[in-house]
Amino acid sequence: MQILLTILLSLTVTFNAIGQISGKVFDQKTGNPLYGVVLTSEESEIVSITDREGLFAIHENEGVFALSALGFRDTTISISKGDDTDFWEIGLIAKTYDLPEVLISDKHPESKIFGLDKRRLRSHSFFKLPPGVGGSVKVGTMFRNQNSGVISSVSVYFTEVGLLTNYQLLRLRIFDINSEGEPGSDLLRSLVVMSPKETGWNDIDLNGFHVPLPATDFLVAVEFIQRRYDESNMKSEIYANAFDLGMTRVRPRDWSEVGFWVKTDSSPWINQSWPSVPLIRVEAKIDSRD
Repeated sequence: MQILLTILLSLTVTFNAIGQISGKVFDQKTGNPLYGVVLTSEESEIVSITDREGLFAIHENEGVFALSALGFRDTTISISKGDDTDFWEIGLIAKTYDLPEVLISDKHPESKIFGLDKRRLRSHSFFKLPPGVGGSVKVGTMFRNQNSGVISSVSVYFTEVGLLTNYQLLRLRIFDINSEGEPGSDLLRSLVVMSPKETGWNDIDLNGFHVPLPATDFLVAVEFIQRRYDESNMKSEIYANAFDLGMTRVRPRDWSEVGFWVKTDSSPWINQSWPSVPLIRVEAKIDSRD
């Protein structure tokens, strides 16, 4: 089965920058704009995120920046003075590779729910970065698993819901667990943006994404991405953004079934030793054939 894969490709494009660099990122094959492409500086700081029209703006005079999008080759652009270009159009190239296709028996499909019930529900804010700071935070729950199948839906519990600005992105991530026991490859190879409107469960239907459920442990995470910006340029009423995750208490008998992981763009994955985990549930269709 052909599935898109993000791999690293270093390309160099020379641009001119006068105050602000702007442009558009699109799928080179289809011409469609790419939403949620993350642009980072040489210091690994997020400086821009493309909007739904594929547009971006960088408040820099020059520098080297990396463009990263799920399912596309990473691209590096070098911006220098001396050019008279006002607007740049950047096409990203999709990459495919083969993965074993997950087959589900029509006669023996079975649904399985991964996750814990609400128990001593608590609230914790992970997704607040101050103005002027660009970065990302991934917060997720790891689930024990031994069944192959397909993930059909994910539900995330929010105890507080704010407003996303044009400077921010909240998206769903799903990773397998590698041989070292840490989050590894992306299983969800498409951009799935989360826009919770109210507190409680936020349900995401993944039936159309064909997300494989590996016969190993896996991690479901919420990623908050913010590019740096000047708070003085924003209206106060749209900066009241806060997205707090519900945390559920883990019973001793469940300690071996779930785990709590956190990662920032400047640090590796860290396995937290908290007695609580983010309240996340996963529904999957597994094959019950012997």
